[in-house]
Amino acid sequence: MIDIFVQAADRVSRQTGIKKAVLSGGVFNNAIVLNGICLGLENKGMRVYTHEQVPCGDGGISLGQAVAAAANVLKGTEQ
Repeated sequence: MIDIFVQAADRVSRQTGIKKAVLSGGVFNNAIVLNGICLGLENKGMRVYTHEQVPCGDGGISLGQAVAAAANVLKGTEQ
């Protein structure tokens, strides 16, 4: 799976010139998958961005929802 992802991203990168990849989603809670893909993409010359302070799966979604709700309350637009 790691090799297929890296090959696909490399193909897109070569076709578009994009050299940055952002990895997000619950699958990246798996350290083997995350580290393998990061290493593979970096070996292809890509810059990889991942979560540092917010969880990459459902926890990040929940945090975003809480922040949006708090912003609405502060603005007085809660529904």
